[in-house]
Amino acid sequence: MDNHFECPICFEIPSAEIYQCTNGHTICSECSVNIKSCPECRVPYGNSKIRNRALEQILDKQTFPCVFKEKGCSELCKRQDVDKHGLNCYYNPDSKTAVRLCQKLGFDDCKFILRGSSRSEIIRHFQEDHSFPVENGSSVIIHYGDFKAVTDPMAAKDSNWPPTLLCWEFEGPLVLLLGKVDLSIGSALWNGVCVWEIEDFLRCFILEFSLQNHDNLTKPVDWKIPLLSLEEAEESLSLWTSSSVMCYDFTFICKKVFYE
Repeated sequence: MDNHFECPICFEIPSAEIYQCTNGHTICSECSVNIKSCPECRVPYGNSKIRNRALEQILDKQTFPCVFKEKGCSELCKRQDVDKHGLNCYYNPDSKTAVRLCQKLGFDDCKFILRGSSRSEIIRHFQEDHSFPVENGSSVIIHYGDFKAVTDPMAAKDSNWPPTLLCWEFEGPLVLLLGKVDLSIGSALWNGVCVWEIEDFLRCFILEFSLQNHDNLTKPVDWKIPLLSLEEAEESLSLWTSSSVMCYDFTFICKKVFYE
């Protein structure tokens, strides 16, 4: 972005009319309201401001980056739309419309932006801010309870198990394992969201699950599901994939996040 396109007062690309002094120095319409002389050369504007329509037409043919570009936004906007986009941008921590994964998991006040965050920042966030257990490797054994709620007519509400963050070694991907009991459909549900990934990771890997009874007398229930990307998880209506498990007192195993 060329600096000479910016307003010398607010340092923004003008989104509406552009005015200038007799020496050609420009200023945006909003900043010009209460200014009587040019902020660069001090020449008085006089009773009638000069409108720079040529510069307006030049800028109208260009696109400009979001104000949250440094946080990760790659959106390019017309000058009239930069501010509007910024208000609702996913990377704006004060956005009223952006839906983030932590909020979908029940942390309504969390403004942490996963997209664009580093691997270490994401681990620290889930571990310290939300107290999620963190496991290293490509597989993990998790002991869950409350399966009985699936078939218990007296159960009053769903059971959400604490998400577990699975960290691959050697700066590998981060996978958030999610699970809950959904009483409305009488099933236990699981999913996996890749919250930080290396290039092309999602195209090569899937999750393999195994549900096993603690006494090993019941045949395990095994299944596979594709990993959700962070974008899919945040933009989808539901995070959950039903395993249709009607049992309780079992041990859940994420057997492997593996190449296929």
